[in-house]
Amino acid sequence: MNAIVLELNPFDLNPLRVLLERQVDFQALRAASPFKLFVGATQASTGKLRVFREHELTIEVLLASACLPKIHHAVKIDGEAYWDGGYSANPAVFPLFYDCDARDVLLVLLGPLKREDTPRTVGDIDARIAELAFGANLMREMHTFAQASAFARSGLLSSLSSGRLDRRLRQMRFHMIDASDLSSLERTETKALAYGPFLDRLRAQGRERGSDWLSSHAQSVGRCSSIDVNERFGQGRLRIREDFPGFGQRDLGLCKIVDPLRQGFGQFMEVVGAFLHLVFHGRAVQQGLVRRQQGRAACDLFLHHFVGAGQVVRAGLNLCLHLVALLQGQIQCIGRIGRAGLSNSIR
Repeated sequence: MNAIVLELNPFDLNPLRVLLERQVDFQALRAASPFKLFVGATQASTGKLRVFREHELTIEVLLASACLPKIHHAVKIDGEAYWDGGYSANPAVFPLFYDCDARDVLLVLLGPLKREDTPRTVGDIDARIAELAFGANLMREMHTFAQASAFARSGLLSSLSSGRLDRRLRQMRFHMIDASDLSSLERTETKALAYGPFLDRLRAQGRERGSDWLSSHAQSVGRCSSIDVNERFGQGRLRIREDFPGFGQRDLGLCKIVDPLRQGFGQFMEVVGAFLHLVFHGRAVQQGLVRRQQGRAACDLFLHHFVGAGQVVRAGLNLCLHLVALLQGQIQCIGRIGRAGLSNSIR
């Protein structure tokens, strides 16, 4: 392999290096990036993915993330040789889950998830193998998200017993701009075509696809996923066992009905917890055991949850009132039975 690369590119020429030096101020980007950046590269010796953050960005990092070993020499960073990040993640989605607060993730796909015809010629087979190699990691990672989200949503009391990870999984919303059906991207050889008019055409088509997606799905951002992750990346109809025996199995489709109720109940319980937090901290403030600021923070927390819960809170309070009334009726009935038994024993 090294002999082939040395023959094709013996002087390790990379026009991308010159372009990056001219267009990007890496020092300013490392010092004050306006947003979080995640750049992946694959360790050539181990196959492990390394995700570089904005404070680590250099020309070598970007060159390593786009290093195709049949064309360019491996890029060394800290003594380790790196290849294109697509060999281990294309792209890596998990940093957006663990290291970002946003609940909406937008995927922009350039490679096809599905080919209608099975390749038969040697060239078509090699091209499809390359596509599968680069797309398999994304498929596997997104399938894991689909399974984990379905598992987090299963169970009658999942909103009450779940932890931070389960809540995060239930809150995630996925969206996708799929440009894999464009005729300009169908042929694999176009990926190495550095022709100006062709690149201008790709940019125009990308803007068009982005505008189409905004007009069709912008209202879903912040509310719900605009794609079925399991349908796109998983095994279609996913079935998850319930947490309680006797429930058997149920279709994931029921989550669309049950989840809003469970989430609403979870919000109501958060309000109750915030209210109790406020009461206890309020008492402590009166007794001089807790600083006044903690009481204010507890009050702000309660108000935040109360305003956010809205109708769910009112419905929950009405339910509590009904339960209290039912309990009072039972107590009165028990009292009457007790009095009747006492009068009979006296007689």
